[in-house]
Amino acid sequence: MQSWAGKTIAGVVFRYSAVIQNKDHYNRLQSIIKHAEVDRSGAATELIHTELVLKLKETHSANYSTLEANWGIWANWILKQPRHTDDQLLNQPPPLVTLPPKSTLQTP
Repeated sequence: MQSWAGKTIAGVVFRYSAVIQNKDHYNRLQSIIKHAEVDRSGAATELIHTELVLKLKETHSANYSTLEANWGIWANWILKQPRHTDDQLLNQPPPLVTLPPKSTLQTP
């Protein structure tokens, strides 16, 4: 230590990890892992939830008919999963068999 006296020492401190070397890398990783817009509790915002409900209806309303609350429950389940799986889960059937398939029979 005495040999370093009077010399300038450059140190590197990794706040996030050795792989994630700066805040930009950290933010990009977080945007992949978590949902970008969250409220104070950490849940997805109402806007994101509503947009996902609309996407679910566009994708699945030909096959499923259910109450509005069930679409919201399905969207909420998707939003709890890692963000990179959103598109895949959007195109899959609901995680639980709570939404009955639309009947092909017509009522008189």
